[in-house]
Amino acid sequence: MTRSVYFNEHEDYIPCRVINRMSLRSGDRFEGPLIIEERESTAVIGPACDVVVDKTLSLIVTLSGI
Repeated sequence: MTRSVYFNEHEDYIPCRVINRMSLRSGDRFEGPLIIEERESTAVIGPACDVVVDKTLSLIVTLSGI
């Protein structure tokens, strides 16, 4: 599934893959743009970002260009 999200840096809507947070496992890696959803919250990972799931299942987001 995808959803369109507006990103200021692109001045446009970009289709983003939607991932269920409960399906993530330690070591999973993704490149933005994407949306990670769970019942209590939603994380929007921008186009210039990468995310990895660590051993405690936390999301570690790396921003490029910083």
